[in-house]
Amino acid sequence: MISISGDLKVGKPHEHILRLTIEKLAVNAAEYLYVDDGRGYLGAANGLGMNTILFHSRNVPYGGDSVHNFEELMKRVC
Repeated sequence: MISISGDLKVGKPHEHILRLTIEKLAVNAAEYLYVDDGRGYLGAANGLGMNTILFHSRNVPYGGDSVHNFEELMKRVC
């Protein structure tokens, strides 16, 4: 399931887009994984109790969970 902010007319990191996706999936927020390449967008997801991963391609210090490429991401989610 993918939610695209432009389709929903809601910009990231507004938590409304995240809440809509949780409702569509009918899952608990803790079962949801939010992946983004902007660390500033992860806060709203974390605030709702979601698991987050930074797609970390910019080599900027980040203390949270991150991956550096799609291969790493696939190993984490599959």
